[in-house]
Amino acid sequence: MRTALFGGTFDPVHIGHLMMADEVLHRLSYERIRFVPAHVAPHKAQEPCAGPDDRLAMLRLATAEREEFVVDPWEIEHGEVSYTIRTLRHLLASGDITERPGLIIGEDLVDGFDRWREADEIERLADLVLVRRPGAGAPRFGRRHQLVDNVPIPISATGIRERVRKGLPYRYLVTAEVYGYIRHRRLYQPASADR
Repeated sequence: MRTALFGGTFDPVHIGHLMMADEVLHRLSYERIRFVPAHVAPHKAQEPCAGPDDRLAMLRLATAEREEFVVDPWEIEHGEVSYTIRTLRHLLASGDITERPGLIIGEDLVDGFDRWREADEIERLADLVLVRRPGAGAPRFGRRHQLVDNVPIPISATGIRERVRKGLPYRYLVTAEVYGYIRHRRLYQPASADR
């Protein structure tokens, strides 16, 4: 089964993530998108705001209706900084992915890709799939890749967390299930908010 891996902190997962995954399925004929939430992403300046169990639960809620979307908890269960090369090797060794996988990368991450751990080996093991991100501009990526002409939806997890913190509306930036989960768990609230 042709599988593309989609890693990230998903803090929280939002409709922009889901739309990107859907476009990769449609435009590149993948049969499955495997979402791999990071325990801690090495390229992020700070740790995720929501805990790993909450981010995993939100991702499972957001993808539950699509059998083509699979959530893989390995990086979270592993409990360390999440390096793409380590995850790729694990998934290929597990036998769950039998064909060469795709690796979805936002074009905002292109400039730093050569600094990823074992970037050459990542390119050897996976097909790099570049997705457009709002405001990222035309990427200059010197590695073999496929560029998806997806609709870049101007939503960010950072912006959603900020809207929650300020009490601004965010209901239609996430699925109904994720919205309900954030409200029930009181995620992304100011530190002074009662819990």
